[in-house]
Amino acid sequence: MAEDSGIDVPATRLIRVGGRPVLLLDRFDREYRLDGTVIRIPYMSAMTRLVSHDGTESSFAEIAETADTSSDRQQLFTRAAPLFDLDPESAASAVRKVLVVTARWREYARRSGIAEAEITAMEPAFDHEAAAQAKSWLSSTG
Repeated sequence: MAEDSGIDVPATRLIRVGGRPVLLLDRFDREYRLDGTVIRIPYMSAMTRLVSHDGTESSFAEIAETADTSSDRQQLFTRAAPLFDLDPESAASAVRKVLVVTARWREYARRSGIAEAEITAMEPAFDHEAAAQAKSWLSSTG
């Protein structure tokens, strides 16, 4: 869903282990060279970047203020467009794309082999007040 929304994601593959789906992801913190050398790519979590602690609430806007590049800020924006001061047309386009994709979250879940009980448990992650506000904001932008 993230990739379909325009967010950079690692290569993925869904396999079955013991009859259950398992998602494999390319590691973002490693580069595998043709000669067999493995290079570690340093990274820092948002919590570390903000000098925060588990359980402390932070926002994408706070994280964006610490971003090193415009590319980093663009990726954050794609995840939370209305929080950033970008032109309304770009914000509306990003929000529309995310809303179109996330409206089909159940389809993505079923296609990934997730059980109906688990899909029901996931519902609050997609059907909540912030999603309704995004839809309302989008409809007010024309």
